Amino acid sequence: MVEGGRLKLYLRAATPGGRFDATLIAVAIIDPSELNGGVVEVEARPILTPMVPYESVEGPRACGNMVYHVRACCSKLLDAVTTYMARESNGGIYIEPFVPTASFCLEL
Repeated sequence: MVEGGRLKLYLRAATPGGRFDATLIAVAIIDPSELNGGVVEVEARPILTPMVPYESVEGPRACGNMVYHVRACCSKLLDAVTTYMARESNGGIYIEPFVPTASFCLEL
């Protein structure tokens, strides 16, 4: 996503030394000139973290001020994947389940 001439990158990440299947979404903002075809080192801040144990937050997709993502919970008691939408507002992140409507599907 481009914001004010800078790139806003949503990244799936794991904590250092953490389990790879327990991931979170972080955001990094860089100048396009930093993309030179090689490895780019960025500083990112977590914005969407797991809410329960055994949860993984994955697949960020940005559309306007919304970030769509999936949350997968895999344990002995529950295996579920749900889609959510999140938006930044007033310094916080608001998350709600995503249920496509007929008008949303028609826009696709």
